Amino acid sequence: MTHHNPMRHRPALCLTACLLSLLGSNSAPAGSASYQFGSNANGLGGQASATLQDGGATLSLEVVDSLSGAVLDERSRSGLGLNSRGVAGGVDPEVDKFNLLSGPPELAGAGEAIRFSFDVAGVLTSLDFDGVKDESFENFRLETPRNGVVTFFDSQIGLRLLDVGSIDEPGVTLLLEEPGGTIDDEIHSLAFAFAPGEEFTLIYGEYFPEPSELVPGFTPESGNGSRLQGLGVTLVPEPAGALLAMLALLSATGRARRIG
Repeated sequence: MTHHNPMRHRPALCLTACLLSLLGSNSAPAGSASYQFGSNANGLGGQASATLQDGGATLSLEVVDSLSGAVLDERSRSGLGLNSRGVAGGVDPEVDKFNLLSGPPELAGAGEAIRFSFDVAGVLTSLDFDGVKDESFENFRLETPRNGVVTFFDSQIGLRLLDVGSIDEPGVTLLLEEPGGTIDDEIHSLAFAFAPGEEFTLIYGEYFPEPSELVPGFTPESGNGSRLQGLGVTLVPEPAGALLAMLALLSATGRARRIG
């Protein structure tokens, strides 16, 4: 019989409690940082990785290793995409968007993807996309360092599916949209904590429902890619940042012990 030992988790629980206390303290105010993409505002064109600074935080972003030869592309006013035509054998339909690639078996159907991280501790609070279409079930999957996987879809997919709950993707989350307003394909209610250097991975995808899942009379359109317009973070005050880093180390150590 395996016995649960609550003492094993006391250091992590104490650090978490201290972190929450510091975040709620008026004596340790948190800052924020925002990064917007489009119209070559950041000079992202032709490089596989880049760093951007705002609000005392440095954002590092890079193309994932499996897409060696791909580069960032910010030429569109609508946001950031990837140009994967430099990937051996890869066929990229549009070089200024995130797309599904075609080509050899190892690339066919693969979604273009980037990794990003920050040099300070904080909380990812918002993401802003462009062109995530409900008619083609386009989506972005976000792999977080400590909150699992979330998959973002257009808010109108409920008009296309009999039951949104039938989507076989992890952490289905609907983006905000304000008809006739300024809010479109974005979300501002995230709370994904990270320590310095912990990586997020953002992957473009398209969902292909079974015909029985679709609203009668609706035929899905072919996807044609989407873009990343921006992201926002709340920065954790320095003492709390150190605690968050220690918590990340404890978590990694715990995983290593369980694996071993």
